[in-house]
Amino acid sequence: MLTIRDEQMRTLAEAQLETSKRRLAALVAQRWPEAAALWGEAGTRRRVDFAVAQTGRRGIDDLASVATYLDVMAVLGPGFEADARFPWAAPILDNPALRPATRLRQLHAEVGAWLAARAGEAE
Repeated sequence: MLTIRDEQMRTLAEAQLETSKRRLAALVAQRWPEAAALWGEAGTRRRVDFAVAQTGRRGIDDLASVATYLDVMAVLGPGFEADARFPWAAPILDNPALRPATRLRQLHAEVGAWLAARAGEAE
């Protein structure tokens, strides 16, 4: 029987996380090419690391949800959940009654509504 020690499991998990971060950085470059060019590779990677940390502490660890968080962060900026301009962000992200993917869909919808309201104000 094959036995995998805890240390080996940690190594595998770290390798998987690193692969996921590379995929997320590539996704940012694809979805937000101007921003990624401005940030550079290192800046994009810092934003991915930040997003993974922020979502991870909320129990959000699926790649699609973290990618959605990165999309929101690209629009609102890093640390948007603590920004007084977006008082709805933290309650959505921290809502334990909702599954992680549902929280991110709801956050994405709220950002869309916020952007639409801003566009209406500009007219």
